[in-house]
Amino acid sequence: MSFEFQDFETLVEIPGEGQVRLVLSDDLDAAYAPLSPEMTARIADALDKAPGWLAVARERIREEFPDGEAPELTSVCVLSEPPEPWRFGVSFWVAEDREHGRGLQFAATETGGYTVVEYGGAEVAFY
Repeated sequence: MSFEFQDFETLVEIPGEGQVRLVLSDDLDAAYAPLSPEMTARIADALDKAPGWLAVARERIREEFPDGEAPELTSVCVLSEPPEPWRFGVSFWVAEDREHGRGLQFAATETGGYTVVEYGGAEVAFY
C-alpha cells in the first residue's frame, strides 16, 4: 500500500465508511519527505484495523449522545512517527454538535490494539 499526500492529506477508502481524509500532522518530519516503509506500514495497519477502533469510537460518542444519529467519520490524522509510540486521531461529524463534531486520539497498545487516550471536539483528532 502506498499513500500520495498533497498538502498533508489524501483520500483513503475505509470499508463500510467510504472515502475519508487521511491527514499527516504538519508537526511531523514525515509531512515533508517521502514516507518511510515503517511509517507506511503503521498507517496501513491502523486502517486495516479500522472496524475495531471505529466501534470503540462510536461507542464513546454514543455514551455522550445515547439517542443521537450515527456519527460520520470524516478524517484520520497521523500524529506520530517512528521511533515514537504510534498515535493517531479520528474526527466525526455528529448531528448533535454540528459546529464542533467529535474527535478521539488513539494510541497503540502492547497487545497490538488501540486505546482511546483523549476525547472531545473534533480538534482533538488533530493535536
